[in-house]
Amino acid sequence: MDVKNAPIIKEIREHKLKIYDSNWRLGELEDFLRTAKAQKVSLLQIDGSHKQLSKNLSDLSAFINDVPKAIENLRCTLE
Repeated sequence: MDVKNAPIIKEIREHKLKIYDSNWRLGELEDFLRTAKAQKVSLLQIDGSHKQLSKNLSDLSAFINDVPKAIENLRCTLE
């Protein structure tokens, strides 16, 4: 090996380290994105469940409010 090639070899080694570091960071970013997508799906499911629960509670509230009227109607028909 020629001494004049030493700077090039040093640059290549540094470049290889930068490539390794970049690949590692990309892997970390992929993991983060995968986790974020999974959390988004979970949050969408929670939101859907919340909306359905709110609708069910609204229906139940309306039913409970109608019960006294239904009882009064039954009482009137039995008399």
